[in-house]
Amino acid sequence: VISAQTALAAEPADTDEFLVSDAGTLKRIDYSLIKPIWKLLQTQTASTDSAITFSSTYITTAHDVYKIFIHSLLSSSDNDAFRISAAVNNSTFNLQGNGALSAFITDETNFTVATNQPNAAGSIAIGFNISDTATEAGYNTEITIYSPMTNTETIVTLKSGIQNAADKYVHEDGIIHFNQGAINAFRFGCNSGTTTGTFSLYGLVK
Repeated sequence: VISAQTALAAEPADTDEFLVSDAGTLKRIDYSLIKPIWKLLQTQTASTDSAITFSSTYITTAHDVYKIFIHSLLSSSDNDAFRISAAVNNSTFNLQGNGALSAFITDETNFTVATNQPNAAGSIAIGFNISDTATEAGYNTEITIYSPMTNTETIVTLKSGIQNAADKYVHEDGIIHFNQGAINAFRFGCNSGTTTGTFSLYGLVK
């Protein structure tokens, strides 16, 4: 019966209805009540890429908050730095950013705390001592971007778990502040080597 019906080729509207069985009683429910909170917009798998960019095709006014998940990231150059940059015109990644990072580091014997204040134009380091060893866990992070297209100031926060080039385990928290206008593109890449890893961009559903 279902396969003979016209296919819906796009995401359902909020008022589109589904038929469900509620303990044996048939009822209808609006899509607005069951749709996901986060919408997957794009996934990119880097394989010796110099950079990964999420462009204005995906960074739009359709979402006020974005998340980027990066996992199993490695650099072709051992002990590398991983960087973020932003653009207001989808092409020139030179915005000044200011931030603070704190890192909690252990080799399963000793424990240290490190801090860094990345303030730079062009790109900002958000990961350090990135490994080139495929058998290691690499750099893994959850990045949240608040109001890039709706405010003149954008806040970026991150939480990272890293197995670094020195075979130490790092938990990193950070915040970055951009204040040069509406941002419509973000770019990620390593300082000197090429990048491998998976990048997924989500938008918070309004």
